[in-house]
Amino acid sequence: MNIAPRYLPGLELGPGRYDVEVSKPGFSKVRQWIVLEDKDLEVTFKLERAYFIGKRFQSKLSSGGLGPKMVAIEAGSFTMGNNQRRLASPAHRVHVKQDFAISIFEVTFTEYDRFAEATGSAKPSDAGWGRGDRPVINVTWQDAQRYVGWLSKETGKHYRLASEAEWEYAAKGGNSHQYWWASSDARGKANCRRGCFSEFTKLFSTSTAPVGHYQANPFGLFDTAGNVAEWVEDCYQAGYTPTKTTSTPVKISGCQLHTVRGGSMRDSSNKISSDYRKGLNETARAKDVGIRVVMELDQ
Repeated sequence: MNIAPRYLPGLELGPGRYDVEVSKPGFSKVRQWIVLEDKDLEVTFKLERAYFIGKRFQSKLSSGGLGPKMVAIEAGSFTMGNNQRRLASPAHRVHVKQDFAISIFEVTFTEYDRFAEATGSAKPSDAGWGRGDRPVINVTWQDAQRYVGWLSKETGKHYRLASEAEWEYAAKGGNSHQYWWASSDARGKANCRRGCFSEFTKLFSTSTAPVGHYQANPFGLFDTAGNVAEWVEDCYQAGYTPTKTTSTPVKISGCQLHTVRGGSMRDSSNKISSDYRKGLNETARAKDVGIRVVMELDQ
């Protein structure tokens, strides 16, 4: 790092002190000073993966501050869908081939408002429920795309919406049950309309809860069931193609309906399971739909 010419393999260096940095994509850098005398020197460096499984982190924004809190999820296989739901069938095996990071919480108004102020975008309405650490609502799929594009530019990392398969894989938290808590009893576990006994949802009124108010799933993710439904990348189709076994998103030319997952505070408990899905126009704004983001990990 402290020599005038750019170092290339095979370049002969004279005796002296050298500031050495060793790096590899997907690994943390190591940097230290070494002393080279009048003979060859062999030095061994051990690099650690930058994003080990379960690591929690926040990417730095070039304009200052930090991005959403993320956690690294290990690749794996799972059964996606539910044969008992017409729009979520058939159940089929899907392989998530690469590790990825996903936001621990739904994107909050604080996080989204920073983007809106930086880009001159309109701030969405909070429906009178409050901003701050409440999940952002009234954002379109197109808004979500602009937000992840801004995050990518600010951090130098590749942020995007989750594919539908990645979302369900993460929401299940390694559990094969429809609900990550491995039973159908949702009382006290989520913010939903009926069956959750949520303090934020009454007989004639409903509202979002601050993110992280309820217990996290085994992967450390909050509010994957209820609170707000979440946009994913995929074009919406009524049901699955059973021969599609990869986690890549479904993309169709001219698509206008995109998938939302997770159910919301306006849904009953049977519609906040990890397999529940519906389609929404990409320009639609709804009080019960928000965002969760994914960051691709260097391989």
